[in-house]
Amino acid sequence: MSVGSHDDETISYCQTHKIFYEAFSPLRHVNLTESTLTQVAQSHGVTTAQVALRWVVQKNVLVVTSPGINKQYAEEDLAIGTFTLTEDEMIRLDAVKS
Repeated sequence: MSVGSHDDETISYCQTHKIFYEAFSPLRHVNLTESTLTQVAQSHGVTTAQVALRWVVQKNVLVVTSPGINKQYAEEDLAIGTFTLTEDEMIRLDAVKS
């Protein structure tokens, strides 16, 4: 599950039935240069990867990501709680296609 690749019907079903839905490696198949991601990231002063991860969190989905050994990526991943996407931004990001 990621921006551009998500099954909203299954996610909704899982959440309704209290089944944990997990976004494993939610950056793997995301175009981080996509214009909507770029615009939203610029408006918040964050990276497109942070926007993509924050979108998953605001969908109330568990995020599983591994920044490997890159300290900067780990710090960026942890900083996704420092901003909130607006309802309009969430709608725009929902429409992004891989």
